[in-house]
Amino acid sequence: MDNASNSITTLESIDASGTSGTVDIDMGVTVSNINTTLGTGINTYTAGLATDTITLASAAGTDIIEQNVLGTSDAISVTNFTTGTDIIELSKAGISASTVDGSTAIVLKDVDGDGATLGATVQTVILKTITAIVDFDDTTDDANVLVLNSNVDDNTALQTALAATGTHQVRMGAALADNNAFLVMYDDGTDSFLVAVANTSGTTITNGDTLTTAELGVQTLVTFVGISDATTITVADLGGDYNA
Repeated sequence: MDNASNSITTLESIDASGTSGTVDIDMGVTVSNINTTLGTGINTYTAGLATDTITLASAAGTDIIEQNVLGTSDAISVTNFTTGTDIIELSKAGISASTVDGSTAIVLKDVDGDGATLGATVQTVILKTITAIVDFDDTTDDANVLVLNSNVDDNTALQTALAATGTHQVRMGAALADNNAFLVMYDDGTDSFLVAVANTSGTTITNGDTLTTAELGVQTLVTFVGISDATTITVADLGGDYNA
């Protein structure tokens, strides 16, 4: 089922819990929030343009959930995600279309000393796990997702943790222009979250600077309901390579 052939732009729910074969659901241009339940088969689900709340079959099924390539306000919440079996395929274009400040699309940057932009070429998801403060100048492996190995209550607490004197204080390894952003994955001890952290200050944060909470905005991209430790989510669970 796909939105193009069925002209679906608004839809409240999909119940495919009774399916056991191969199921392909594409909600790529659907603008409404969708609650979706998938079955025990081989499922591929392309997220819509709003919030997709997806429940997978518990400990069953093989599921691929694709981020929407148009992004903007797309958010995915997935329950019963099984690491090592299920996959969230990340989209560079979709994430880069996010408007953390509410109006301007972000430019996605690596979390290393170069701060390169995730461009049009094929790029692998590379995780950088930290337990305390970090200087991006000390990271030279083109990492593009910062993973926090500790509990953080919510996005507001994340801003505090990443800012100067925070438990996971970040020192920039390259300038971070206004509406430039980087990806962070963290957990609150119950659920895990993939978020975009953007400079929304209106000015450039210079190379070597730490951050302030006032400079930062956070947008949640994916919520892994029930994954209590973000460090258990692997590169393979995130698709290996970014989709275009």
